[in-house]
Amino acid sequence: MLHYLLNLLSLIAAVAVHGGTRNVEQFRDSKCGVAFSIPKNWLVVKVPNSDGHVLCVFEIRPKNLKQLMEEYDVDIYSVYLKVRRMGFDKAVPETGFAKENGEWLARGRGLDSGADVIRNMPWFGIRASVTTGCFHEKGGYAGLCEVPAALIGNKSISAELWGGPQGVNEFETVLRNFRFHPSGT
Repeated sequence: MLHYLLNLLSLIAAVAVHGGTRNVEQFRDSKCGVAFSIPKNWLVVKVPNSDGHVLCVFEIRPKNLKQLMEEYDVDIYSVYLKVRRMGFDKAVPETGFAKENGEWLARGRGLDSGADVIRNMPWFGIRASVTTGCFHEKGGYAGLCEVPAALIGNKSISAELWGGPQGVNEFETVLRNFRFHPSGT
């Protein structure tokens, strides 16, 4: 019940922030086999990667990120998405999540926290708020950040998402509308 209420509140917050569906647009990458919604004032950048198990890495960020970063050179906004050529169960050890004594955990910077199960047929997932280190773009440690994280997938493909502490609503928009498509498997 609590999970349902949290999802409902998340949806209400996203609608309030983005003004409903008129302020979001669909993004689809047929090579990677994914589709999701993003706010219209955000963009998706494909990030190069060399890991053979990784199909695609995307950075989803505000169009005005450069301007936002002028004041404080830590990216606290962007959402990152990594799509792997491995099912959910095989991807778990590659992420900051673990299952111990039947409970899902998120591994943070020396702090473990409980993770919640999410279901959005035909994928399964887990999500949590994780404490991690934040760094200045020009180098140097900026402190600890509390960020949203999730791992979703099915038997053949998975996606790991994590967002900036000021990009929680955008993270929710991507996660809530995320779909796998057969062309990427």
